[in-house]
Amino acid sequence: MSEWTDPRSSIWNGLKLSARFRVTEAMKHILGHGSLNRADIQRIGEVSNQQASNDIREIIKRTSALDYDVRDKCYVLKAHLKPVHERLPSNR
Repeated sequence: MSEWTDPRSSIWNGLKLSARFRVTEAMKHILGHGSLNRADIQRIGEVSNQQASNDIREIIKRTSALDYDVRDKCYVLKAHLKPVHERLPSNR
């Protein structure tokens, strides 16, 4: 997963430097916060809604790591990529 947060990683080859920055910062955001939406990318890179959508498409295409959570209306890491403590059932 560290290649996802390194703008020099080959996974991001072909993207402009500014796009590499946005997508790697977006991956850091989702790894740290557990979710991502277009507004997060708009804040990270000061880009339009359309550009944020394009960045999310690139992340999905290049990492296959995100699922859309319809209930929360945001992107989340696929279940098998979440930390173990988040995958364990709650004892509540």
